[in-house]
Amino acid sequence: MKRFCMFPLLVFLIGSVYSQNWKISTSGTTNNLNAVCFVSADTGYVAGDKITVLKTVDGGLNWIPRNVNLPNTISFKSIFFRNALTGWVVGQTGIILRTTDGGNTWLTPGSLMPYIEVLNAVDFPTHDTGYVVGGSHTNPAGYFDKSATAGYLWMPGVVIGAHCLNAVHFTDVYKGCTVGDSGTILKTSDGAITWNNIPSATTKDLNSVFFTDMNNGFIVGDSGLILRTANGGDNWTFAYSGTSENLLSVYFYDPDTGYACGDNGIILNTSDGGNSWTSMWSGTSKRLHSICFPGAETGYAVGDSGTILKTTNGGGVGITHNTQGSKKVRIFPNPATDCFTIEIAEVFENATIVIANVTGEIVYKQTIRANRIKVDCHDLPPSVYILHCTDNKTQCHLKVVRK
Repeated sequence: MKRFCMFPLLVFLIGSVYSQNWKISTSGTTNNLNAVCFVSADTGYVAGDKITVLKTVDGGLNWIPRNVNLPNTISFKSIFFRNALTGWVVGQTGIILRTTDGGNTWLTPGSLMPYIEVLNAVDFPTHDTGYVVGGSHTNPAGYFDKSATAGYLWMPGVVIGAHCLNAVHFTDVYKGCTVGDSGTILKTSDGAITWNNIPSATTKDLNSVFFTDMNNGFIVGDSGLILRTANGGDNWTFAYSGTSENLLSVYFYDPDTGYACGDNGIILNTSDGGNSWTSMWSGTSKRLHSICFPGAETGYAVGDSGTILKTTNGGGVGITHNTQGSKKVRIFPNPATDCFTIEIAEVFENATIVIANVTGEIVYKQTIRANRIKVDCHDLPPSVYILHCTDNKTQCHLKVVRK
């Protein structure tokens, strides 16, 4: 594909969007990062593959590796801290580790539950009471365990579902929800003595759950799935996400403001309590496994190949939008490997299509008068690009992923 000279207006547009939204932080590792947790504006933790645990005490400017005395073949899947000192990390082979000194040392080394393939999530609604979930993907089963001693001791674990469980969130010591593969939703109201199977109306894998209060909660899953509840998880309804990417994590800073992330660098934002979701410019095509906002404007997302992203303005503005008129632009397939099609619902009048990379370099430019064109992208490096379509009445900006 022929490259063109810089187009000043588009460079300004892309540079503004990119610089204002999410910036890449240096993690010091190429290992996949699977979970992020902050306890204050400055202090946060990240966990990932090959026993990776990172800590920052300066708001993500520097990430310090924490030593874990385990074989580096073990991947950590979830990390949770109640405060700057006390936290837990869980992962493959049923591992559960606990720290009381900010991650300098970790207690209960080794595999606590060697018959469990993986523990995917940990949640402590109070200092003493905590829960873990996981199971097996190869021999489907959902596993649950509980501690009433701040993680020193764990009760005998039990199988509570036919599918692996991927996430758990408790709003207090009694009421909680866990979600998993094949549309699994389980709810408890008695501190996990009993679990109720809740219909989800989907067979897609559910990957993350978050409640903003006792009644309102959200679940995200594969193929852009978002579910929401307004009655404590008794019933769930579909919400439109605007994406077909797998969503792996959901987090709400307050009842109105929430975020989700997932495959191909997708980050979604809602500012109206989940009624509508907008795609945001992340600046990466890496899979993002976890997202967290310790402040109204400050957030972090972590993912594959040591990716850590930070925003200081709530993620900035969405990039998938039509700013004028009613004409729509659709790109498919997206992500694309060799080529993609740009389809316009109505014919633009002498419209110009421009595609640029994250540095603002234009890699494709064409004036169109038809409502469909095919673009060859096989010689573009895998990355995220912005498509800018405009005429004298309408303009829109869309994200394009070359995988």
